[in-house]
Amino acid sequence: MFYHSKTIKSTVLDKNGAFLGGVISAGVRLTLKALTENTALLSSISIEAPKSVIGTNTTECMQSGLVYGTAAMIDGLLDQIENELGERPTIVATGGLSKEIICHCKRDIVYNENLLLDGLRLLGFGLLDLAGREVNLDNCAGGALQYAFATQTTLIVVDISHIIFDS
Repeated sequence: MFYHSKTIKSTVLDKNGAFLGGVISAGVRLTLKALTENTALLSSISIEAPKSVIGTNTTECMQSGLVYGTAAMIDGLLDQIENELGERPTIVATGGLSKEIICHCKRDIVYNENLLLDGLRLLGFGLLDLAGREVNLDNCAGGALQYAFATQTTLIVVDISHIIFDS
């Protein structure tokens, strides 16, 4: 998955599970790191939504930018992707920070905490191969394929991870 959650990856699969492309943008932790390391007097904060978008202190203002700003970015990118596709796709979010962010999105997004692991499990049991489709594990596609097969819709997988492996 991701180290230090430096990116948010959005992967687009067609109705048959074929990889169409994607979007990579700065992740929540990378944004927080940029704020704390490149500005004076801003220190690290917890990543959680404040009660209001309009913060009344520095911590709330930063939390608002991180959580509500990321949710708005995801909504905007999904709107652009949908316009480009010409159809309304199924959207699945995965990764530890997804749950904190997608509840603030305007879009209907399915949350699956273990999407990649589910895909690997299905591959291990040979269930995905039974469909006779080419399997690609890049960008969480293995787990996402089960959604594409089940819904027969174009699929967007948004991975907002929070895994930190620091040495």
